[in-house]
Amino acid sequence: MTVLGEINRGIGAITFLFAFGWLTGLGLAKLYKIVAFLTWLECYGPLLGKRPTPRVQDLANEPRALSWFWLYFASVGAASAASFLGAPLVFRVAALGMLAATARICIELALIRTLRSVPVPMLPDGGRTRPRLLLPTLQQSRR
Repeated sequence: MTVLGEINRGIGAITFLFAFGWLTGLGLAKLYKIVAFLTWLECYGPLLGKRPTPRVQDLANEPRALSWFWLYFASVGAASAASFLGAPLVFRVAALGMLAATARICIELALIRTLRSVPVPMLPDGGRTRPRLLLPTLQQSRR
């Protein structure tokens, strides 16, 4: 087999590793942090200086989410290796692991948006209402 043949065989695996390991993985990780920050800003920004507020990190359960990120990146690595070695069944199982991890990370994002990790005394209005899942609550400025 020629060197060019080896490069052609591995280009798909390398592209997969780049696209899902770096680009998508970075996107998921940044989205996790951004959602927590924007939720904190929406819910606790108006309360700054008026009462104690939780830290941004308190909105997320990072130890629980970390295991799902590990599953995602391990699955990407396994899928890339399976692609390089020509093992379609292993690739499919690894892709299923990626799907499961991504779905669970999305659930973690929903838990952040609904303030499920914040203790009840620290909720913005004592827990009577929670922020909307997809659309932020916009308050009218009073003049």
